[in-house]
This record gives sequence, structure tokens and C-alpha cells, in this order.
Amino acid sequence: CPKELKGLIGGKIKERLKKYFESGKSEYHLFQNAKFDLTQLKVQIGLRFYAHEIYDVSGGEYTLEENSKFLSDHNLRHLQVSAYKLDHICMRYGWNPYKGLGVDKNSRNGLATMELEKFQRYAATDVIVLFRIRDTQFKRAKHEGWELSRFKRCVTVVLSAMNHVFSEMEMTGHLTDRKHLVEALRPGGGLQLAINELQEKFKTSKYARRTNKRLIRRRGAPKKALFGGKPWEFDITKPDTQQTLFFDVMNIEPLHIGKSGKAQVGKVFISTYGDPLKPLYVKEVEWFGQLKKSNTTKSSFLVPFWKRLLTEDDMKLDQRLRSYYNYLQIITGRSGSSDPNLQNIPARGPLAKLVKRIFIPSLGNIFIKVDFSAHEVRNWANVSGDDVLGGRFKEALKLKRKFILTDRESEKFEKVVDLLKKRGDIHIQNVKLFYDQWVDKEHPLRQSIKVVIFGVIYGKGPFSLSLDLGKSEEDAQELIDKLFTMFPTGGK
Repeated sequence: CPKELKGLIGGKIKERLKKYFESGKSEYHLFQNAKFDLTQLKVQIGLRFYAHEIYDVSGGEYTLEENSKFLSDHNLRHLQVSAYKLDHICMRYGWNPYKGLGVDKNSRNGLATMELEKFQRYAATDVIVLFRIRDTQFKRAKHEGWELSRFKRCVTVVLSAMNHVFSEMEMTGHLTDRKHLVEALRPGGGLQLAINELQEKFKTSKYARRTNKRLIRRRGAPKKALFGGKPWEFDITKPDTQQTLFFDVMNIEPLHIGKSGKAQVGKVFISTYGDPLKPLYVKEVEWFGQLKKSNTTKSSFLVPFWKRLLTEDDMKLDQRLRSYYNYLQIITGRSGSSDPNLQNIPARGPLAKLVKRIFIPSLGNIFIKVDFSAHEVRNWANVSGDDVLGGRFKEALKLKRKFILTDRESEKFEKVVDLLKKRGDIHIQNVKLFYDQWVDKEHPLRQSIKVVIFGVIYGKGPFSLSLDLGKSEEDAQELIDKLFTMFPTGGK
């Protein structure tokens, strides 16, 4: 800040600000990019928490038009502005409030040497423009058919809470076990050994050996290695090897052809041909999928984690990995994580355990895992009013209450636990309905039935569902028909 103000920031003013922000009352506080300002207030004046709701004008703009983010990616890329930055919002409404001030957002680094009068004009404009944007957003919301109180609640309750949580999460970060991370990344570590083993598996495949011969001929490579033996040109991580193995040598039926004219080997391909429980199973595709997951785990999680911990000063100091969180770049009001992305960490299997083991609780604390129970299916039941579907959730709720109330030492307890494991899980109940068998939570049929139900809820037809399940369109349509027969109201 300007030198004339430096002596006024500490002492009593700081304490008064802290008291107000922690325990004062207001309708809400007005910000642009509130998450950053909240973090700065916590750091600079030592706030333990922030007791006020927030109206972030970027959030207001997002509530009015969540697709504005696409302007950042295409139309306005040459201007290097985000659709929700202050200057862009002002441009949208035909303003340039900083014109003539001799200072703008890009010259804030020079505030310490700025003349006090110029600083005051800039600071006043920074405040006034937020009120003007808010009032304009109110008018726009009314014009677009919003009930104003409802619009305000979206910004000052839902998005306000997200700003508060994101600020806290970015400050706190996640404590990491650096020794485990180093062990996972080292050449002889568990992950690299798994990758090496999968690569070696391909040498046992006759199809891989045939592919290798074709690659040697195509590339004009020597037929003998320098120190004897046959050369190994086969590298399953290379597109040329993938195309030759799967489609030229093994003659697997392509599912999708990309813009390049080559068959795609993405998620649908791996799901269809690499699942041992599906009729079109091919072991080489399963190995390929496992290797792809291993390499993705290394390149998307372990390496970025290590780079951040090595390059960020605060992370070097406290060994806490900090990600950036936002909602402005995500459609439907969900949250996003970046640099690194902590939302797509593998959920199950040995690779998931390898990544999750990096994160540890601080001394004297434990992790608590919280998740919605069949959230999409539950909302489907609520919105559709399907009594059959709703009845299954009620049955599960009764069992959970019974479990809580049953004496752990009684003979009935084990029976209640067994019933809860089966009938307390809506997906296991649906497996019983579809396939007439009880399974446990780890059984593949449970995941299979989730694919069917979630796919139908989100509007997938028999073609898309057949690709997910590795079945014919007729079989997929039969499952859809069966689902709607079981839950008639939900099917409408």
C-alpha cells in the first residue's frame, strides 16, 4: 500500500477488522474473486474463520450464464481474459471504469510507490464498480425471469459456501508422505515394477510376437540384435504398435474410427474387450488397459505431485500438497480441481491404494470418508415419485436404523449385519432384481448394474449402453425395458 498508509494497517485497526470479520453481522460482503481475498485476509490479519456470506460478482455472472466460460476458450482467447474476470464483466455491460485513472488491474504491483490521491481514486473505483455490477446483475436476473430472492440465494448461499470452502482447502492443503511418494516413483519402486511386468507379459503373447515381426519388416530394422537374439520393436505405448496388434494381427472389430481414419483404443474399446466378464474379452486388451492406467497414474498424479512439492516454497516447508479449486470453469455448479487435479484419483484397486497412501492425516487425527449413498438413484426416486424405487430406499433405511439399535453382543446382530450388506445397498438390491443373485459390494455385477441405471438416468440409449456393457444393442434394450418395468413411474 502507499507509504502514507503503512503505519495505519497494524495494531488496533487490524484487531477491529479481525473482530468484525469473525463475529460481525451483515447481509453479505461484496467481492470479485472472493476466494483470493478470503485467503489474503486469513493470512494478513490472522482470521480463524470468516463469519459473513459472500456475493461474488463473478459468481453472479456464472449464475446468469454458466456457459460464459466458453468465451474464454475461443472468442476472446486473443485478449487473454477469462469470461469471469472483472475487466471482461465490465466489457460485457459496456463499461471501462478504469479509463482515465492512469492505473488499472495490470499495474497493481506499483501501488506501493503510487501517489496517495491516485491510489484513492483507483480504490474507490474498485469498490463502486462492484456495486454497479451487482445492481446490473439484479436487473438482468429479473429480465430473464428470475425471482430476485432466489437469484440472491444462489450467489450468497450456494456459491458463497463454495468460496469459503475452497479458500480453506487451498490454504490448508493435504499433508503428504514424501517417503512413500519417492518410493513409488523410484526406478525399482512398486509402480515401475508393475509397469515392467505388464510390458514383459506381452512377450508371452503370440500376437505380440507376430506384431513385432511386422514392425521389424515395416521399419527395416535389423533381424538380429547387436549382441545376439531377436530385436524387440514392439512398444504397446506407441499408436503404431496398438493399431498393428489389435486390428492388423488380431483382427479385433473397431468400435470407433477417429478423425485420422484410425480405430480408437480408448475407454470404450478397453471396457468392451478388456473385461474378463464380458463375452468379447481379449487378454492383450486387458494388459493394455492395465498398463495405460499405470502410466496415467505416474504421469497424471505421482509426477505432478512431486513437482509441486519440489517447486512451491510453502509446500517445501510444510509438505502439504495444495491444489486450486473453482466452479467457474465447471458446468452445473460442480467443483473443479487443478494443478494438480485431486478429483480424478483412482477409486479402487492397487493403483488407487498407491496414490491414496501419499496423503496422510496430521498427528492425532484420522481421515473420515463421507459420500452420498446412491445419490443419483435417490434423486431419480424423489423427482419421479416412483413408489417401488422409493420403497427400496425405505427398506434400506429401516435396516440401518435396526443396525444402530441392535445390541452388538446379541445373536441377532450378525443377521442384521448380513441383511444390511444385501438389502441396505440399492445397487445390490438391483443386482438381485436383474440377475436373481445376491452379491457383495466388490462383485463386478454391482458395478455393471450401476452402469445400466446411471446410463438410463442420464439419457443413454441402447447403443451407448451396449458399448459400456460390452453387449449387443438388443441385450442393452432388454435391460432398459426390464428397468422401466420394475420402476414404471421412474421410467416415464
